[in-house]
Amino acid sequence: MDRIKRPAVTILSDRSLIPPANLIAPPPNRFSHATTRAQPYFWSEEALDEPPAGTFEADLRVLLLRDDGRYARVVDEHGLYVLVELAGLSPIS
Repeated sequence: MDRIKRPAVTILSDRSLIPPANLIAPPPNRFSHATTRAQPYFWSEEALDEPPAGTFEADLRVLLLRDDGRYARVVDEHGLYVLVELAGLSPIS
């Protein structure tokens, strides 16, 4: 008799996968900005009409790679390359 209780198997949707284009390897070792608040992120400009792919926590350090005045492309310490609102970032002194 098996006395080990195992959790139910959960199969994640394809939405839970990180697109290869949104990973940078190796990740950066220096950062230029930090999030000023919880910050939703998106995979691309085309995904802005969809729910966010995830959320960065406040005070997360990121490297700003590009901005268009409203949105910015950033990469975090794990190499996650995403789009966030520029207004939610603050330069690190």
